[in-house]
Amino acid sequence: WSSRILSSRESLDAVAAEWNTLLRQSDADSIFLTWEWISAWLDVFDPRRLYTIAVFDPDGALAGLAPFYVASCGCWGSCGIERCVFSATSIPARSTRT
Repeated sequence: WSSRILSSRESLDAVAAEWNTLLRQSDADSIFLTWEWISAWLDVFDPRRLYTIAVFDPDGALAGLAPFYVASCGCWGSCGIERCVFSATSIPARSTRT
């Protein structure tokens, strides 16, 4: 088993087909977790700091995904605190764009 961080749109695009196959096999199968939904969300909101945790089985097949992005805390002013947010669940603040 291995894991790696997918931090670019290109690296996410590379697992798109496996993403949906894996989702269909899971108990969490929802339109809101499909590659198409996540991809459209990324196109619209374009968070610049993506961190998707990808887990691969011993044969190199995708076995799990957790798509996140980094966002500011959302408080007034710029306190400098950041948080990791599950992708496609909220709108990234402008301050996430670098």
